[in-house]
Amino acid sequence: MTLINNEDIIDLSGNDSDSDCYIVSSPESSVHSYENVTEDDIDENEEVNDQNMYKWEVIVSKACACRTKPQVLHIPPKISQFVLSGKECVFIDTPHKMSGIRCTVKTYQRKNKKKKNKKIVEKYLTKGWYTWALANSLNQGDRLIFELERGSNILHIDIVRSNTNQAISST
Repeated sequence: MTLINNEDIIDLSGNDSDSDCYIVSSPESSVHSYENVTEDDIDENEEVNDQNMYKWEVIVSKACACRTKPQVLHIPPKISQFVLSGKECVFIDTPHKMSGIRCTVKTYQRKNKKKKNKKIVEKYLTKGWYTWALANSLNQGDRLIFELERGSNILHIDIVRSNTNQAISST
């Protein structure tokens, strides 16, 4: 893969042999007990087309559309467990602005209120996400459609604008 001007943007037309975004030891491999979900647990906003492709949608909230305070993107735990395990970054692939931007994946743990001896592992996109969201002028009510294949570090995102209810094209 070839770097473009911005160090956080790459050209996705390269080969798929690069594995610079994989980490050898995942934070999930510690001695703690983690909530383990199965593919049967995926909720109505999360869709599995086959055993390797995960799709989900997010409606942009007022807070997420805020352009003055940096935002992160929460990845549904039931999806991140299957496709983001061991990853420390993903690259956004989109027909919109900033395709190829690198986003850091951060892992956090929180208590599980239902099962006190288990922890819920959550993953977020941090560095890179806010830049992408600003460049694409996300507004409250816009719908983001995500696709992520197991084993891939390429996150496909499409935007459906709330005012036209049609996918926009990059300009």
